Amino acid sequence: MKSKITLDLERAIFCATRKRIGVFGCFEVTIGFMGRERVDYLTYDSKGVWRCYEIKTSVKDFHSKNLNTFVGHFNYYVLTPDVYKIVRSEIPRWIGVYSGEALVRKPLRRALTLRENILFESLLRSVHREACKMWDNENPDVVLQKETEIKRQRAELREKSLREHDLQMNVYTYLKEKGLEQDSQQVLRGGFSQV
Repeated sequence: MKSKITLDLERAIFCATRKRIGVFGCFEVTIGFMGRERVDYLTYDSKGVWRCYEIKTSVKDFHSKNLNTFVGHFNYYVLTPDVYKIVRSEIPRWIGVYSGEALVRKPLRRALTLRENILFESLLRSVHREACKMWDNENPDVVLQKETEIKRQRAELREKSLREHDLQMNVYTYLKEKGLEQDSQQVLRGGFSQV
């Protein structure tokens, strides 16, 4: 589950890049087929320019061992104003910075570090993934299928809890009949998981 800060920064960079006509982007783009690197947000524009955005929500996140996938012509950090104030001097000159929707530092253009077709394929796969998510969330058949599965799992859990309760009561009764009062009380206190 993404934090509120992450969602706010995602919304801000999406709004900032969406303002430009001819810019196409996607969040969480895995680079290469079965790749190990993921760009938080990748855009491509009608002029053939690739931009990579890495979202960092805290100083700890900025210093984490997570890879920063800067493979675009232009590369950016997306930071909160507070984080930017603290890490400003640590950011290489060629990396730009967005603080919310505001571009606070321009990047320097660099040559792509990958073949362009790899970026196209990566972006296309990720856009397809997002389209499938939207379809699944808006398709009544898929929603009904998921709701049915949830109901089935709840019923199974309820049945399992009832069987466990019955077993606990049988053990309690057996121990009490054998005169093992202390052990029977242990069963009621949690010798078996409580329902």
